[in-house]
Amino acid sequence: MTVGVASDEKVKRPQATTSGSKRSLEVGPDAEATLEGIKQNFQKTQKTLAREALQDLERLDRDRQRVIKHKFQMITQSPLFEKTLLLLQSARAHQAGLVMNIDTDDEIKLSPWYMDLKASVEEVLGKYDPDVISIFNTLSHFSLEDGKSIPQAKEKLCLLVMSMPASDLLTIPMQLAIAFVLEEIFWAAPRALAQWLHHKKVPLIIDIDLQATT
Repeated sequence: MTVGVASDEKVKRPQATTSGSKRSLEVGPDAEATLEGIKQNFQKTQKTLAREALQDLERLDRDRQRVIKHKFQMITQSPLFEKTLLLLQSARAHQAGLVMNIDTDDEIKLSPWYMDLKASVEEVLGKYDPDVISIFNTLSHFSLEDGKSIPQAKEKLCLLVMSMPASDLLTIPMQLAIAFVLEEIFWAAPRALAQWLHHKKVPLIIDIDLQATT
C-alpha cells in the first residue's frame, strides 16, 4: 500500500553551504616582527663584514711593517752602507773649508730622506731599539747631505758600483742599498741602477720602477 505524504508536511532537507560566499581568512606574519628580523640580520651581517675588514687591515699593516723592517735590515747590513757613509763623509770634508754665514735664528732642516727613513724605522722597531739608536746616531752626521750638497753624486755612485765585484752586486741587500741611495739621497732615476748592472752583466733582482724619471 502506498503511503502518501501530506501536502502540508515539509520535507526537511539539509541546507547547502556555499563555500564561495564566506571563506576563512589566513592570518599573515606580523609586519613589525618581519621588519625587526630583517634589521637584526642586517646588523649581524654588517658586524661580520666590519670585523673581517678590520682583520684584513691589521694583516696588511703587519705585512707592511715586516717589509719595512726587512728592507731596513738588509740595507744597513749591506757593505755599501758603510761605503756610502764614507762617500758622504768625503763630501762633508770637501766643504769644510767653505766659509758660510749661518743665521743662528734659522732652523736647520734635516734632509727628507733621513727624516722619512727615521720615521719609518721607528714606527716599526720603536724609538728605543738599541740598533736603531746606534745606526741613526751614525747617520745623523750626514742628515744634512743630499743630491745638492755632494758634487756629481750620481757619477761617484756609478764609479763605486762599477768598481764592485759582481758577486757583491748579485745580492738583494746590495741592490736595495744602491737603489735607496740613488733614489732617496741623490734624487736620481732608479733605472740608472738597471743600466749599471746591465753593463756589469749582473741581473736586476729587486723590484724597482724603471719608468720613473726622478
